[in-house]
Amino acid sequence: MFRNEVRKSNIKSFILGGSAEFTIYQEAKDGKEAQQAHYKVKISKEGNCYFVRVNNVYQGCIYKKQPYLLYTKGAKGNNTKATKALLWVLNHQGDFPDEVHVLHMGTCACCGRKLSDPLSIELGIGPTCRARREEQ
Repeated sequence: MFRNEVRKSNIKSFILGGSAEFTIYQEAKDGKEAQQAHYKVKISKEGNCYFVRVNNVYQGCIYKKQPYLLYTKGAKGNNTKATKALLWVLNHQGDFPDEVHVLHMGTCACCGRKLSDPLSIELGIGPTCRARREEQ
């Protein structure tokens, strides 16, 4: 397990935290090369959808309903492989092979502040934002 790997049981709430920045990394296996992409998933002002950027290019939005789908209206460039990986991770919610990892960038998935305490680093969400979520 990587130091900044999000717990599989917490992946959905991390990615849909409101300001998540992370990498999905798939280890090399069976002669296939390792794969990775960098994501930014931010909630809209209205709170009804999440804007997705892959490697700093807008891909579209995901609405708050399952199964999660990417709507690409207005997308500038579509990284199909990376967006499919994101949707696959969201729709499988932690039930996927051990060689797939979601790695946060050391910032809170909700507010974007730097994480410092060990539990926050493990979850990818800071203590203040965790407390707010528990109140809801």
